[in-house]
Amino acid sequence: MKFLKTFEAYIDRRAQESRVKYLTYINKPVEIRFDVEAVGHALDRQYRHGFAEGEKGQVVAGITTDEVIENIENAIEEITIALMQDRFNIYQLEDNYPTKGVKEGEPNRFVIRNKKTHLNIVCQLEPGDNEFKLTVITVMRKEDFRSYHGQFVVELKS
Repeated sequence: MKFLKTFEAYIDRRAQESRVKYLTYINKPVEIRFDVEAVGHALDRQYRHGFAEGEKGQVVAGITTDEVIENIENAIEEITIALMQDRFNIYQLEDNYPTKGVKEGEPNRFVIRNKKTHLNIVCQLEPGDNEFKLTVITVMRKEDFRSYHGQFVVELKS
């Protein structure tokens, strides 16, 4: 009941007294924050899709970090809604399903797919005390990228 005590601060007592069939009102807005990290494999994959010349003549990855972050930011709202509606499980419920190679109880992987640029970002979420840590596993630009049956996919149109 540790979490219940911290949640009680947000409960409006008027909700308990009203005849309306709501569970509760929330006194303060709920803030969901994400900390984004990338594993080495994801950083390597950015360069496997070509190179470009930067502003000062430096070599820039074919898939830029800004492009990856922009796509993640565009998907955050959908991910948040999916978590609240239980359409996405943070932890794998059984071995190899819905993500092959991930064991039961490990963080579940999901895909952010941009239909316009064909950028696919494979991620996983790990809950923390006050925020989620979103880890980018890999990135690739592939038009016919396949996800596993039952795997959570966020489709972006821009």
